[in-house]
Amino acid sequence: SEESADEILNGIACWGDSLTYGYNGDGTSYPAVLQSSISANISKAIKVVNLGACGEDSITIAGRNGGIPYTAAEDTVIKKNTSEDLILKIRSKSGKAVSPSLYNDIGINPCHIDGVEGTLSIAETGNPDSDYIFRRKSPGSEVNVTDGDQIVTAASEEYRNYYPLIFIGTNGGYDDYDDLIEQQNSMITEDQRKSGHFLIIGITCGSDEEMSDYDNVMEKEYGENYFNLRSYMVNNGLQAAGISADSHDEKNIAAGIVPHSLRSDDVHFNKTRYE
Repeated sequence: SEESADEILNGIACWGDSLTYGYNGDGTSYPAVLQSSISANISKAIKVVNLGACGEDSITIAGRNGGIPYTAAEDTVIKKNTSEDLILKIRSKSGKAVSPSLYNDIGINPCHIDGVEGTLSIAETGNPDSDYIFRRKSPGSEVNVTDGDQIVTAASEEYRNYYPLIFIGTNGGYDDYDDLIEQQNSMITEDQRKSGHFLIIGITCGSDEEMSDYDNVMEKEYGENYFNLRSYMVNNGLQAAGISADSHDEKNIAAGIVPHSLRSDDVHFNKTRYE
């Protein structure tokens, strides 16, 4: 017999930054809208998880996913007692700088370093150059941490096999589009790639002219698994929302820019657009 949707899908993991989190959405996010739609029309058993963290760049999100893990950036020691916090410098396994939990902790904790469970938090909120604080959950033996040892996040263990919706890159974090593709691919398991059970959601900033190369590269790499959200919003967004275009919207649409009536600023969506 044919499998039902909830038998095929462990769940859906929405990986991203503030655009996935729902910043400026008055409490509305696209993962929440997606959950409501799936529960009403497909299955109440399919869980949609919002893994959007404000301010994070692509390589930081790939680290939360576990595709390109975070690592310790120095030799240090996890002390025996839970009261002795470890001040830790971290980076991506790729060598790039990362800044998880910049504004909110999404999918990091509880994490593990060399088998020790604990919590990782940023020492200075909003500072991408900040050190991190690791606090072990339970007392135990001292553990030597070596430069390059991996930090295993909660999300990488719990949601790695969920159907991934990957909406990253707006905040940078990659050298070029090939680098971004490498990061995105790291977030997709081999089984997901073979089955086609993943979706890359395109960056929504910019115009047709500015984003032409990006769109071509993504379409070539992912085919029908690439969703050009910017183009959809330009051509269909106002109609889907039941909004009549004003002169500002018309000027945006002519340039291939998401209409201002669907934005709260140059980057972020408004409640209507998240819906």
